[in-house]
Amino acid sequence: MPSNHIILQYGTKTIKIGRAGDHEYIDTYCFKNGFVGDEDFLYRLLYRWFHDKLMTSPQHTKLIILENIMLSLGHKKLLCKVGLQRLGVASMSFIPDILMSCVAAGVRSGIVIDIGAEHTVIAPVVELRIIDSHIGITNRGAGYLHKKLEESPAVVSPDSTSLASPSEADQELILNIVESQLMGSFFSGDYDMDEMPICPLLYRLTSKFPVVLKQALNSRIILTGSICEYQYLKNYLAQFLSTEFQVLDTLGPWAGGSLFEVHRQKLKSADPMEITQEMMAENCPIPDWHLKRFYI
Repeated sequence: MPSNHIILQYGTKTIKIGRAGDHEYIDTYCFKNGFVGDEDFLYRLLYRWFHDKLMTSPQHTKLIILENIMLSLGHKKLLCKVGLQRLGVASMSFIPDILMSCVAAGVRSGIVIDIGAEHTVIAPVVELRIIDSHIGITNRGAGYLHKKLEESPAVVSPDSTSLASPSEADQELILNIVESQLMGSFFSGDYDMDEMPICPLLYRLTSKFPVVLKQALNSRIILTGSICEYQYLKNYLAQFLSTEFQVLDTLGPWAGGSLFEVHRQKLKSADPMEITQEMMAENCPIPDWHLKRFYI
């Protein structure tokens, strides 16, 4: 049995790594062109993290991947090849990061709005199960917001597209564009499904929920994603949505995954999403949240 449990959050633009039980990750890496598809680069990155940052032997480690639900099976196979065959970790496990956002909010059910770099995903979760028939996806994410800021003629300073620490004037500009382009109005607008602002998409999805699902979720919204790393934006989004929904605070998927894995160790419960070196050698199927969504 692995003695070390390492949490790796694998997002669209960032990878975060740290030890299970810690409240914060140890290191992060940001990349420009979507999911890392370079096997050698990914191996060198993980090797450096294990030896320089974690100072942990891969051979005695279980690597828990908090996966973006849009992560392809091909990328998961690449992660398993690098982790199990080249790095030599004892086992790996895949958990949707959306579920861990719920754990970090202290609930088992809710509507997770994950505003990522390239897309925003709205996913209802009931008893830590993603109700995939009611998932909504739109291209109105952080990248879309950056694009609209760059196109805006009202740019006040050269670096106003930086969301990290804008001036007061730039912050007002950013919030205006967030409201008009990213969030939209709950009850108006005619959009294609993949280009719909967050609010009308959320309203369309929730209006089609069965009564049982509405009761289970109780209109609880959990905000997460790269844009929520900026506190002023997260506060604004929560205030914007609070007119129609109850918005819960969350520590984020990495902290949720860290907490979840510690509790699973204490309970000594089986992990249906785990794959070992032996299973990889026998060409066993890569664990998939969609196929095993009732077992997490």
